[in-house]
Amino acid sequence: MRTIYPRSAKTVTENWLYVINQNNFQQGIRVEVCVNEGSVCDDLENYVPEGYKVFCKQNYILRELMAVNNDGTIGKNNFKLPSNCCCHREFVGAN
Repeated sequence: MRTIYPRSAKTVTENWLYVINQNNFQQGIRVEVCVNEGSVCDDLENYVPEGYKVFCKQNYILRELMAVNNDGTIGKNNFKLPSNCCCHREFVGAN
């Protein structure tokens, strides 16, 4: 997990905006990005019931940040940012 101070980010409506981050106004966000999303969760693979698979999955969180809108005004916008990587279980059928 690390803290980032984004200069730009994609909103929940898929628009790229400049995020306000400067010396006197910092908007830090703690993020964790899956390095191998979709890969097998080795720690749990031997403990999963038959018919299930486990894999790493990226989770996201919505964060409200001050940003420069497309019309040049400053306002709050919602951004979808990576929050953590978790082990996800999915039923794939019995053998």
